[in-house]
Order: sequence, then structure tokens, then C-alpha cells
Amino acid sequence: RGFNNPFRKIWSVVNLGALQRAIDEKRLAADAPITPSILHAAGLTRRALPVRLLGKGTLSTKVVLEIAAASPSARAAVEAHGGEVRLKPFSHKKPALEQTQEPESTHWRKTKRAENKQGKKNRQDKKAARSSSLRVSALPPSPSVSVKPEEPAS
Repeated sequence: RGFNNPFRKIWSVVNLGALQRAIDEKRLAADAPITPSILHAAGLTRRALPVRLLGKGTLSTKVVLEIAAASPSARAAVEAHGGEVRLKPFSHKKPALEQTQEPESTHWRKTKRAENKQGKKNRQDKKAARSSSLRVSALPPSPSVSVKPEEPAS
């Protein structure tokens, strides 16, 4: 119900407190740049989505973050400890098809018809194979038995 925005931006949200806790528990190394894939591997994000850093909690370590977005308070907290927030451009749109790939049919009827044709062909092949195995002519010829007439006993 209601309005669902088809152009909404979906984020993986990471708070400063969770980031510091992961560094303290040695799940993250503070000396290397922290990327969304590293955050996902450390268990801070559930899906590989663009990451937005929020300012809830405290940070006491110098870190370099390469993320999609950060709130002003989170950016100020990171820079207060000598860290850096590098914003990486991202797109919520699906990536474009490469030129080597052929685009799939976009209309559901065309794809459904193709599936039905393939299924019908498979059913016909199975039916033909079943009927040919039941035919007598398909069986190997049986050896002919010649019956010799009995000779009268003398």
C-alpha cells in the first residue's frame, strides 16, 4: 500500500561505533583502506550494496574509508582522528550489457513462447523414442526356425 519509490537509493548502513568495535576485535585492519567488500567480509554489512557511514557511536582510531556516502558528523569524527573518507562514485542502476552479450528478450510473452516451443519439441522427441522402441520392426530379427517334415518310419 502507499507509494513505493522505484528510484529509491538502497544503502548498507555502518555506524562509527560498529566500525570501532570491529577494529578492536581485529576483524578490520585500520592501517589499510577499508572498502565495502572488506566491510562485508567482516560482517558489518549484509549485502554488497553501497555503504553509507553514519555518526552514531565514537571512533578512536585513524582509518581511511573508501565508501559511497557519509553523514557530516561521521566525516567530522573520522577526520578529527587524522583519518580520511574517500567518496567513490556509484550507481544504483543495473550495469549496462556488454557489447559481447546479446540482450535477452524483454517481453514475457516472447520468452514464454520460446520455453513452450522447446518443451513441446522435447515431449515430441520422447514420444517418438517411446513409440519406436515398442514397434516390432524395431526389434532385431529373430532367427528363423526351419521345420523339416518327419519321415515315415520304415
